[in-house]
Amino acid sequence: MTRRFESKIKKGFAGIAIILAGVIALAVANSNEVRQANQAAARAEDSLRELEGILVTLVDAETGMRGYVITGQESYLEPYDRAAATINRRMTRLKQLLDGSVPENQIQQLQSAVTDQMAFRKSIVEKIKADGGSEAARRSIRIDEGKRGMDDLRKMIERLESSENRALVQRRQKSEAMNERTVGTLVLFVTLAVGLLISGLMLVRHYLAARERLEEERNRFFTLSDDLYCVAGADGFFKQVNPAAERILGFSADELTSRPFLELIHPDDREATQREAERLAQGGRTVYFENRYRTKTGDYRWLLWSAAPAPKDNLIYAVAKDITDHKKTEQRIIQLAEETKQRAAQLEGLNKELEAFSYSVSHDLRAPLRHIAGFSDMLQRHADGSLDEKGKRYLNTIIDSAKRMGTLIDDLLVFSRMGRSEMRREPVNLNAIVDETIAEFALDIATRRVNWKRQPLPDVVGDRAMLKQVFVNLISNALKYSGTRPVSEIEIGARDEADETIFFVRDNGVGFDMAYANKLFGVFQRLHESTQFEGTGIGLANVRRIVARHGGRAWAEAELDKGATFYFSMPKAKNHAAA
Repeated sequence: MTRRFESKIKKGFAGIAIILAGVIALAVANSNEVRQANQAAARAEDSLRELEGILVTLVDAETGMRGYVITGQESYLEPYDRAAATINRRMTRLKQLLDGSVPENQIQQLQSAVTDQMAFRKSIVEKIKADGGSEAARRSIRIDEGKRGMDDLRKMIERLESSENRALVQRRQKSEAMNERTVGTLVLFVTLAVGLLISGLMLVRHYLAARERLEEERNRFFTLSDDLYCVAGADGFFKQVNPAAERILGFSADELTSRPFLELIHPDDREATQREAERLAQGGRTVYFENRYRTKTGDYRWLLWSAAPAPKDNLIYAVAKDITDHKKTEQRIIQLAEETKQRAAQLEGLNKELEAFSYSVSHDLRAPLRHIAGFSDMLQRHADGSLDEKGKRYLNTIIDSAKRMGTLIDDLLVFSRMGRSEMRREPVNLNAIVDETIAEFALDIATRRVNWKRQPLPDVVGDRAMLKQVFVNLISNALKYSGTRPVSEIEIGARDEADETIFFVRDNGVGFDMAYANKLFGVFQRLHESTQFEGTGIGLANVRRIVARHGGRAWAEAELDKGATFYFSMPKAKNHAAA
């Protein structure tokens, strides 16, 4: 607002200055023109006087000559002598006054006529002086030879006077018109200047009122703000602080402004604060600066500062937010993060111990299991003819249980390796994996009718071997639980979501009760009897573990006797990041 106002004021005063300059220039120009017009009019008046004077001089010369001719007394020659002495001077003056205002030939004709008239009179006077009264001279006078020349001369002078009178009238009219125009222009310019001045005064008044309102709003904001506002000087003292500063630090405004503010800063933060103050004094700006201020109770509060300098006034305007609670929360978060890190390390260690234990147990169980399986087989061959049906059934149960136990141990080892093996992230063609998996099951389902419904699957980034195990488990389950149907309907597809891609394997098998869906992905968890459907209950646990390691999730939807659909997702962001 201040800059806009200053710009308007500058433009207003510039306009007034331009108008005043125009008025002065116009006044000077008009004054020169008026002066020139007046001078021209004065010359015209002088020309008229000189013309009249020349005519009078010639008349005086004529009168003196005639008196001398008639009386013969030289006392009558006095007017003639004066005329002869002044006529040339008057003609010279007349030429100067008429220079440029009348044609040159008219002046020359007048000069010639005056010269002739004076020569004629001089010849008469000289003749009379020579013979004491020449009859020829008197005869010249009687026949009015001089009168004719004098009449012609009067006509010349009258023409010149008429021309000069017209010029005088025109020059006076021009002078009056110029005076009127000058006055009108001056009135117009003065009116404009007064209008601009009044507008400027109104603008100043408006600005002062707006500035007063702005000052009130600023003071209200300064007073009511919850943040600390202050004005600091280059001498290291606060010049002004708001009530929030008193509330945050506990000191009164007088106490805060009566001591260097460095005294209130934590000793560890003083050097950094001093550097920041010097940077501000050199014209820099502070956007994000933290330090600790001592309160009146002796503890310290963390303040986050933003500041800007006013170099002309040697002042710094600053605002600070109390971030003490934020700092405590930040320290608590760091502490919790460290505790979480330690717990994660402990949990990782426990997981490794558990996996090692599972692997060890699974591996150590193989030896006695091999003994059970081996000796059971030997016993079956040795006592083949001596065992009754019950004994044979018992023996077959032992052999089948041993085989099932072996399968369970193998699955446990696979499950253990899934947790310990390092993942390889690479682009994976899931369509190729599905092709391979279906081909591997071809012999097992050679006698069954299976209708495969497949959708194109997008490529992902992940561990190919692990993702192959996911599809092996899901397709195996679909084939197993749809085995009671005349035709197994198995659909494999995917759908695209905003942040992830969801894959699914759907079958038309026996399904399950969704009330027990949370047990599906647990180790050894089964929703069907082993006598009805084979399995160890580890396959889906492997699926969840593999998908989780890829950053996804696994779940299932089903209805009893209406089939089941198993889903797993792969996050897009992680796929791209891994790539």
